[in-house]
Amino acid sequence: MIRLLAKSAKEALSVLVVVFPLALVVNHVRIDGIPLWPRPGAEQTSVSPSETDKVISIKEAAERFREPGTLFVDARAPEDYCADHIAGAVNLPVCKFEEHFLTVAEKLEISHIIITYCDGTGCTQGTELAETLEEMGFANVRFLVNGCTEWISSGLPTEKGDQAECSKKTPSEPYLE
Repeated sequence: MIRLLAKSAKEALSVLVVVFPLALVVNHVRIDGIPLWPRPGAEQTSVSPSETDKVISIKEAAERFREPGTLFVDARAPEDYCADHIAGAVNLPVCKFEEHFLTVAEKLEISHIIITYCDGTGCTQGTELAETLEEMGFANVRFLVNGCTEWISSGLPTEKGDQAECSKKTPSEPYLE
């Protein structure tokens, strides 16, 4: 029994000795690899200062909800948008940006306040979409962190649609007065 346990431990250690360095090398060469130590001169913040300026609180987003010229843009996949989304939001999924942009483009104006969102504290689609829209010249872009969950838990208006209904409407008409 002890010999079997010792043999298993040696085999496990052998695998780790081979796999661990290989994993480090792969992580190092990947563009999106996880940094193992801080890069020299890098700030130690989880959100960059420029991103912090663009974050909108749930309170401010709720206040802007009924203001003319405010457009909420859901960055999630169409099926997530159909399941539940902020009332009046348009769907411009990051994963299908080119496919949906032309439909949404006619509703976007440079003067609009555009609030992008996705769902989950680790979701980056809303920030990615905000950055893309800014690069295209939209200056008033903000993003709502954990948008859908925060919106729903605050009891604010949402809409749902089944997949067939959403496929006809996606992207839906925005709420603009």
